[in-house]
Amino acid sequence: MRKLLIVFLVIIASIFAFSGCSNGGNQTIEVGMEMSKFMDMLNGKSADAVEAVEHFAANKEIENSEFTMYDFQDPRVTARDSDCYTLEVRVKVTIRVYEVCWDDRKIVKIELIEIK
Repeated sequence: MRKLLIVFLVIIASIFAFSGCSNGGNQTIEVGMEMSKFMDMLNGKSADAVEAVEHFAANKEIENSEFTMYDFQDPRVTARDSDCYTLEVRVKVTIRVYEVCWDDRKIVKIELIEIK
């Protein structure tokens, strides 16, 4: 019984130790106003993604991207490089990671980076 308790405590400690490592621990990422509004529009339905992309897309190619086919939940920015953000969104049991780039307050690129 004691060994089981020790194993359980080690597992719990590991979970707490690694839970803050997703974007550099306590690192705060500054998110621009447009990106924040874009993420707020992703409310869990693919129709919301279509509306968000149509509102912010710089061109029709971006409006017709595969990004609009999914029911996104829990969008969050995990990194920023100048005008490009790394956006993680939950789709059912997976996490889809996108690079979203902006120019002149419009999205000029949405590219799938990975699926976790």
